[in-house]
Amino acid sequence: MLRIKLALITNMSTKYRFCGLIFIAFTNLCISTPAYSHDEFISVIENVKPSMVTIRANKKKSFFKTSKQRERESILGEYNDFFENGFDKLPPQRNGSGFIIDTNAEYSWILTAAHVVVGSSKIIVTTSQGSSLNATLLRSDSGSDIALLQVNSGQLPTLMLSENSLKEGQSVLGIGAAFSLSMSSSLGIVSALDVKLPALSKTPLIQTDVSVNPGTSGGALINSSAEVAGLITKIYSSTGVFSGSSFAVPAKKIKGLLQRWRKDLAVPITAEKNAKQ
Repeated sequence: MLRIKLALITNMSTKYRFCGLIFIAFTNLCISTPAYSHDEFISVIENVKPSMVTIRANKKKSFFKTSKQRERESILGEYNDFFENGFDKLPPQRNGSGFIIDTNAEYSWILTAAHVVVGSSKIIVTTSQGSSLNATLLRSDSGSDIALLQVNSGQLPTLMLSENSLKEGQSVLGIGAAFSLSMSSSLGIVSALDVKLPALSKTPLIQTDVSVNPGTSGGALINSSAEVAGLITKIYSSTGVFSGSSFAVPAKKIKGLLQRWRKDLAVPITAEKNAKQ
């Protein structure tokens, strides 16, 4: 191909030879250099996935009650649970994702979305190695939809919270257990920053086009350095499934909460630096 181009140029006048050489250089550069490669995220996924967990939260018993049922509850008191006839139970289980943020020889601490675990009677965390662990809810913040869990298992792989600010157009990776299936990844870009939604009006969010579906809540928004840039919390959809926009709580907000909770809790969680195992 190059020989044909050069042969054509030799038959041109001097006036056009220079332009022909520039054209060849430009076309060869375009052919040999792709516009963008996503291959850099292959190693990112490999590094991040071991620190991801799936979460199953069994909700506390709740009922829709008629006036007669409420009256009976006031009479029976604590024994009311033994007489459940006529009660319609709410959905008993919620599924989500999370990631391990710190660990020591005995315990590990996990971040997830508060709406997945708050109000639960039992929380089960499943690690990437397949271990199922009972988790304790230590703290939650409804204003930012962040929750901190603890499991009695140490020396687990952890993720670092990013120190760098995101920029619009920057590539990011969302990782979570969509539809409660195996952990999966979705690549997208930052669509907007400092976005406020009615449900979380006090927390400026990261808006992306990363695909997020039920089960991904609490998952990690990851930058190209394999660091947590945000915690996936919500989608903007009228159908309940992804329709183009998803939202995450920025790492900066998460750090602020961890610093505050660390003062209240007798646990060594750290927001500044997390050593990868």
